[in-house]
Amino acid sequence: MQQNKCLKFRADILDIGTINDNFIAVASQNQNIKIIAPIKCKVLHNLYFDLLGKNTTAIAFHPTQDIIAIANGEVLYILDATHRNIMHTIQTHSGAIRLLTFLPNTSYLICGTVNGRV
Repeated sequence: MQQNKCLKFRADILDIGTINDNFIAVASQNQNIKIIAPIKCKVLHNLYFDLLGKNTTAIAFHPTQDIIAIANGEVLYILDATHRNIMHTIQTHSGAIRLLTFLPNTSYLICGTVNGRV
């Protein structure tokens, strides 16, 4: 019964990812990312980002570093989750970004747009 509480959120979930193979990151439309220890069913961190919300079109969690990528339409933000600041802002001109993924064991981020650009 306790584990069900880990899965309840008060806003629409945008994305779920894993961090360091030990933690789950859940991003929701209320500008919140929860880092969860699944075995203990415990929220370790609540991260708030103004950029995260109803305009968010894609999100990705780096698998081994404290980096989060958030796309709001044609604008991509690379965030430092530890210090909660924007590391890079990239404006695209190829349509809204719909897919984001970090390549494992690299610093590469792959983006896909609604116009089929990668």
